[in-house]
Amino acid sequence: MSFWTGASSLSSDADLTYNSGTNVLTVGSGTSTEWDTSYDNMITGFSDSGSSTVTLTLTQQDGGTLSTSFAVPQGDITAVNAGTGISGGGTSGSVTITNDD
Repeated sequence: MSFWTGASSLSSDADLTYNSGTNVLTVGSGTSTEWDTSYDNMITGFSDSGSSTVTLTLTQQDGGTLSTSFAVPQGDITAVNAGTGISGGGTSGSVTITNDD
């Protein structure tokens, strides 16, 4: 962990050192568990499948997947009603809506 020891002084640890004489900041070559995990879980693909139930799948760099499914509402139209300035409507067959303005 690095931290400031004053208004312009940077202290150091094993992976981060600052030489104020040469004004050089050196970053160590240690590994980062967080970076590795983020890379492994990076999304590399997206797919969807299904019609009445749709499944969305995200594929990760490490081959893992994240999926969710949902039902697509289906059914019959039971009525189409005309509003102000519109005529027509109905409950079955071909339905026509006309703008009366």
